[in-house]
Amino acid sequence: MKKFISSAKKINRTRKKINSKINKYQRKSKRIMREREKALNKRRRHIENIENFKSISVDEMNGEQFEYFLGNLFYKLGYKVNVTGITGDFGADLIIQARDGQKIAIQAKRYSTKVGIRAIQEISTAKSYYKVNATAVVTNNFYTDPAKKLAKTNNVILIDRNKLINLIEKSKQA
Repeated sequence: MKKFISSAKKINRTRKKINSKINKYQRKSKRIMREREKALNKRRRHIENIENFKSISVDEMNGEQFEYFLGNLFYKLGYKVNVTGITGDFGADLIIQARDGQKIAIQAKRYSTKVGIRAIQEISTAKSYYKVNATAVVTNNFYTDPAKKLAKTNNVILIDRNKLINLIEKSKQA
């Protein structure tokens, strides 16, 4: 009888430990889900408010606003758009997909000076991470000569201020 009671106590202790771990993981899971929902809501607000960017010059936007502006621009041009996130984006700010299935990783650079080789290096590493067909860097400015050379070597598409203006005009017609 003592053996039975001792075994029952061990089983109860084990059950309590298991239940405690389950509760811990459930709380952690709920917290993660709340954080994800919060991030999604933040993205939704940015997308819902994207029309406000019409009154803001691209040069006045911050980096995050510029990323969402580009996401909206490419969406209007017929692409499926995925914003990778503000930090930990592995070199790409947007992943866009054309109707034919081609995926392009995009690095958004809203700079007050010319874009250098670092942006080209960052997007070049993103190609294999995101398993995309092509890569591009989009800026509201222009590129340094070394950046242009490196982009050509790595087959990186460069969209400078003039090309960006053309894309914006094209999106208004779409």
